[in-house]
Amino acid sequence: MGQGARFDRATDLRVDAAEVDANAEMDSRVALHWARSVRENPRLFNGPLLSPVGVSVRNGCATLRVKRSDYAHYLYARSIAHTDGASTPGTIFVSLVVPIGPSRFIAGRMAAHTATPGIVQLPGGGVSDLGDPRLTAVEEASEELGLELHVERLRMLGVIVRDAPLDVGVVYLAPRQNPAALRATFENLLESDRRAQRESEFQELLEFDVGTLDRQHPGERLVDYLGAVAGGLSRDRWHD
Repeated sequence: MGQGARFDRATDLRVDAAEVDANAEMDSRVALHWARSVRENPRLFNGPLLSPVGVSVRNGCATLRVKRSDYAHYLYARSIAHTDGASTPGTIFVSLVVPIGPSRFIAGRMAAHTATPGIVQLPGGGVSDLGDPRLTAVEEASEELGLELHVERLRMLGVIVRDAPLDVGVVYLAPRQNPAALRATFENLLESDRRAQRESEFQELLEFDVGTLDRQHPGERLVDYLGAVAGGLSRDRWHD
């Protein structure tokens, strides 16, 4: 995960696919590495993945250049990063700001089994195809919060950008939620996951105010972009 995340405001998104040259030798190396990885961790799943090539914001529109890949190629690239001139691959993700008041929003502490245990971050997840990223945001809201949202009610706020490696997150604003109802929905999700023997992504929800983020929940480990997103939001953007 890169350092120094920034938040650039944008209300529209354009995604361009970059061409990727076929490389039989590389594919063979990836296959061998993936087979070894699966032996070590049988729970691994190889699915489609998008990796950012570049991002720019101009006149309120974020243009994102991406290349298609999969998780096996991503893992292999990370394993050889910084060797033979290779660079660490980046990711594309969505993050969802769920407001619970004029300037308040919720974030979740990641569960122990996740890739970032204990980290407090916005609901969201990786983007795996070139379709509408809002679909991923809606899916993640359901899986992580138990919250059912409609794509057309999500409004783009901007993009999170990390460098070295290049990670890009598309940030959407959800409709305002009643905090007590949201917590009840989340608790119902946790109970449903326990009964189904599923592992929940979030273990707890926390409330934040955009104006005093640095003074809230001392001791919690906040994801690097949270301060940048909160600092880039003005209060008038929280009204539906």
